[in-house]
Amino acid sequence: KEGEASNGIARINNDSWVDLLQENTLNYSKVFKTKHRINALIGNTVQVNDFRTNQQYATNFSTNALGYNNISSASVFAPGSQFSNKTKWQIASFIGRLIYSFDDKYIFTATGRFDGNSKYGTQNKWGFFPSFGGAWRLSNEKFMRGIRLLNDMKIRVSWGELGNSKIEPYSSFTKLSPGITVGADGKPLNTLQNTDQLMGNPDLRWERQQQYNIGLDAVALNNRLRLSLDVYKKISKDLILRTPLPLTTGYSLIYSNVGELQNKGLEITLGGRVIDRSLKWDIDLNWSANRNKLTKLYGGLTERLNNANNPTAAGGGW
Repeated sequence: KEGEASNGIARINNDSWVDLLQENTLNYSKVFKTKHRINALIGNTVQVNDFRTNQQYATNFSTNALGYNNISSASVFAPGSQFSNKTKWQIASFIGRLIYSFDDKYIFTATGRFDGNSKYGTQNKWGFFPSFGGAWRLSNEKFMRGIRLLNDMKIRVSWGELGNSKIEPYSSFTKLSPGITVGADGKPLNTLQNTDQLMGNPDLRWERQQQYNIGLDAVALNNRLRLSLDVYKKISKDLILRTPLPLTTGYSLIYSNVGELQNKGLEITLGGRVIDRSLKWDIDLNWSANRNKLTKLYGGLTERLNNANNPTAAGGGW
């Protein structure tokens, strides 16, 4: 019924999405003199994401015997009705981790990641992200062993840095799309246009988040009562935002590393096993408090309202 007035309508949409992930790790573990434990890990990962789409639309067929299998037999192809696109990005990572434990009381961890992402500019594709942590298991100390109700207690401290790559592919490039304009003779002309008015930024680099954490874990009453306490502070730097450009550039916006966000809070989890028989029943209660503060934007601003004429949007969330 829809195509009767135009002698038939044919639509073809093909989408292909391939996501490949390869992970390789090598692990080493050793105990020295019964009290010293070392665990080391090295590895690498490679991820390739490839998305392709193809769309065709045509009307006015001489016959409907072939359906959309011979779409070229149509006599009307509306401008912009034929569309195809390909998006591809790649990530490569090299990982190392070392854990040392003494007498199951003192635990130290060091981790490093070296990540490369094709979404960033030529000079900034790679970033190094380290982290360090330590834990003290108080329940294994002699002065705590007399407390029979306590099964386990551990204090944790850590610092680490993460990289965020949740941005659009090709954000470091100025992108052109096929378009149609009208020439001086009134006839349509095929052109290349920057339809989103975004200028590419070859200096675009990784967003970075530093996190500080102090925590306490405790288990008591024959493992039936659990407590976890975490105090944290996160500082996100080089946030990727769309920032306005002077009209003389010929573009409206550009992705830039101009934002800084501070996040700190407290989280408490209390859990317990109410019934511990053939039927088991666990209850967990969670309470948290959190405060976010935007400490930096472009041009010295600390806040920005979005509007239709001058939008500002984050490239990705944490």
